[in-house]
Amino acid sequence: MNCKYNKQIGILWLVIGVGTIVLGVVIGQMIPEDSSYASGCSMLSGFGTGILVVALARYFRDHFSSPEKRKEREIEKKDERNVLITRTAYTIAGIVAYALLAVMSIVFTFLGEYKACWITIGALYLDLIVFTIAYHVLQKKM
Repeated sequence: MNCKYNKQIGILWLVIGVGTIVLGVVIGQMIPEDSSYASGCSMLSGFGTGILVVALARYFRDHFSSPEKRKEREIEKKDERNVLITRTAYTIAGIVAYALLAVMSIVFTFLGEYKACWITIGALYLDLIVFTIAYHVLQKKM
């Protein structure tokens, strides 16, 4: 991947992190403290902080490491073996995610949490749609 693309992705993660923190704080200020949503706002802020810290760590690692280390990381990233390992790991993670979402929808149904069930099923279908679109786009390109 080129440097411009990595920089754009890094900036995107920084914006997502800051936006998530701000969203959690603003929503947290608007709802009562004893509400069940208050812990969700704290979780949202914490999640945004985590994204921000990782994005900053990657930025500093990429910009303040030696040119030799950067070149070594770039070569390692493009190595065929590492690319295959990464794709295999993503495939396994995707299969586990499908199974987990299906099990979660069943559990939510038994618990009587029908909104959560429908949200989980929606996430499963959204993931399947994204996979199908990506598959067909990549199939045409290759």
